Amino acid sequence: MIDYKVVPHPSLGHTEEEEEEEDNEQREALLSGIKRVIDHPKLLDVTFVCEDLREVRANRTLLAGGSAYFLDLLYGDKEESCMGTILLPTVRADGLQVLVRYLHGCPFRWSDDSSWDIMVDAYLLADRYRVKGLCKRILRLVPTLGYPAELGDLLNAAVPRHATTILKAAVEVLNDVVAFDSQSFVGWAKDSIKYCLENVAFHPSVTETILAEAVISAASGSVLSDAQEVKCRRSSAAGDAMEKSFEHPLDAVGVGTTSPYGDNGGVDLDREEVGSLSIEDVGEVLKSHINLAFVSPILLRERVEDLGILSADILAAVYSVQSVCFARGMASTAFFAMPWRSLTVVGSSIAPLETEESRICSFYREFSVPSILSQSFFGAGFKRSPEQPQQVWCCRKDMAMLVYLWVLLRPGKHIWMARMLNKCDHFGVGISTVGLLPGKCCMMTCVGTSLCSSPTDFCSPFISKSGFKKFDKPGSTVIVIFDQCNGTLTFANDLETYRNYEGEYPVAYTGIPQSTAMYPALSMLAPAGGEIEWIESSARPEFARQR
Repeated sequence: MIDYKVVPHPSLGHTEEEEEEEDNEQREALLSGIKRVIDHPKLLDVTFVCEDLREVRANRTLLAGGSAYFLDLLYGDKEESCMGTILLPTVRADGLQVLVRYLHGCPFRWSDDSSWDIMVDAYLLADRYRVKGLCKRILRLVPTLGYPAELGDLLNAAVPRHATTILKAAVEVLNDVVAFDSQSFVGWAKDSIKYCLENVAFHPSVTETILAEAVISAASGSVLSDAQEVKCRRSSAAGDAMEKSFEHPLDAVGVGTTSPYGDNGGVDLDREEVGSLSIEDVGEVLKSHINLAFVSPILLRERVEDLGILSADILAAVYSVQSVCFARGMASTAFFAMPWRSLTVVGSSIAPLETEESRICSFYREFSVPSILSQSFFGAGFKRSPEQPQQVWCCRKDMAMLVYLWVLLRPGKHIWMARMLNKCDHFGVGISTVGLLPGKCCMMTCVGTSLCSSPTDFCSPFISKSGFKKFDKPGSTVIVIFDQCNGTLTFANDLETYRNYEGEYPVAYTGIPQSTAMYPALSMLAPAGGEIEWIESSARPEFARQR
């Protein structure tokens, strides 16, 4: 017999890398050829008849190759495998067309003809038909958004369709990117606004007053015009007296006699007809999803009462909550400036979430202002006053305890005041991470010394340059200023000293990483007592899409 031995496979004389490159070229040529002919009528061998009898034509083989669902539908033992026309009466044609084009190999892009109505439909179809690649591509569009109008369009499409995965991605953007103001809800549907108010942790600069004004500004132009007419007929005498009873922080959030956005209260006259809410919608959202007790009485009187959407009983219940809180010693400026919607730990909703008037009135009659402070994870060590929920007292003498204000310090400058309630040996104010293990903290103690997990961050000349003094007497206060964007923390004995300082106010700590989640905090050793009053937060930096 002839021994042929082992004969190698014939090759083209190329390396494996070169052959792989040629294989890729072959695949690209195949795809290119398919794209050139895929729209030829003879190759579109199945027609889907959708809602309103609109038709979408497709190629069976490409649909089956990209989706196990279509493989079973078009080549399985179902009756549709023998049909040239398939009825899908509940499917919208535009969304199905996006899916078909994707399975045909067409590039997926957002175009001038795209909308979130279409994209949400396409996502839900892709999810149903198990086309995971298209689901991922559509979800990747959500983090690229950042303007309130864009998120409104997305929620207007996703909320009624219960597109939970898209909504979850949208909430992350609303939490971390969108800069809200009193015009942000213009163009949003009622249910989209409700979803936002139920699920978003807003930037600390967004107060309940701003959100209430945003809801009103989302009304149609005719509603605002009617309210404006009523307002012009009202006497301003009572308004002047009420305005003088409050300090400037209320004006800082856009609730003064003259709105910072003009006489139309936050709606550009050129865009007034964009408003999507009726007078009934505005009333429903304000009553069910806004805590009116945290809304400035100036706004309630000048914007809400004019609309005639709240009954006298509800208004009386709201004003009663405010009166009781102020009678117990809560500062009105801090009460309305507090970022209640930024609290990361809340036992229940701060809004009634009711539409029936009797239940709304009961909500306010039974309402207790939530505490913004919570102790560390190292066991019980604090007690609170039921009438002063923002005051906290340390019970432990063996170790200093941290108490946090549950407001994540997002990008921007945040200012708050801490007060030492009684004489004690240890009382520190500043910022800290939160966790089961000791983390990073930057603090100033009542005797004027640094308390920091990274001592190198402390700027030694701070005390001498700023003139900062001890705050070791009962009732002493200290102003804390944290600039998250610059990673700096500093302190002042009073707000006037900080604001009137000639030149740039000295910083106490630098180099605080932006990636570190920081919270306002107090460090106390029994019998120390303390409280925090919020002063203000600068607005979140405006979103700007990179081109």
